[in-house]
Amino acid sequence: MFRRFRTPAHEFHGINVTPMIDVVMCLIIFFLVVGNLATTERAKIRLPRSAEGEEIKAEDRIVINVFRPTGAPAQSQPSQPWPARVTSDDREFSTAQDLESFVRTRIAANPECAVEIRADRFLPYGWVQPTIIAVARAGATTARLATERAR
Repeated sequence: MFRRFRTPAHEFHGINVTPMIDVVMCLIIFFLVVGNLATTERAKIRLPRSAEGEEIKAEDRIVINVFRPTGAPAQSQPSQPWPARVTSDDREFSTAQDLESFVRTRIAANPECAVEIRADRFLPYGWVQPTIIAVARAGATTARLATERAR
């Protein structure tokens, strides 16, 4: 008279998404780290254009970015010995001596390290010159000035 219904031995409880969440979190962390490295080396600088020169990619390099300080007029000349805003590896250098010791330390760790200076195309040479001098005093044998290929 009464029928007894049997429940299946393995009930479906849903999909286990924990491994998928783990993978997504790893991907998010990976892209955050890569994005941070990309912004460090590829700061938004309008590089000078050049039809000459060759593209050189060094394995280990020091990328130094030279910016116009915030609020400085576009065509103004430097009024102090360290006028520009200079950064490298997420560090900002307030004096030429700070940059010099940083470059010297990196070169001592790896003498084959290449130095690449990236400066805005509209930045007067007087703003970039102290950076070049600091790199030379640090013992760098060559410093490459980064440019954008003219089309």
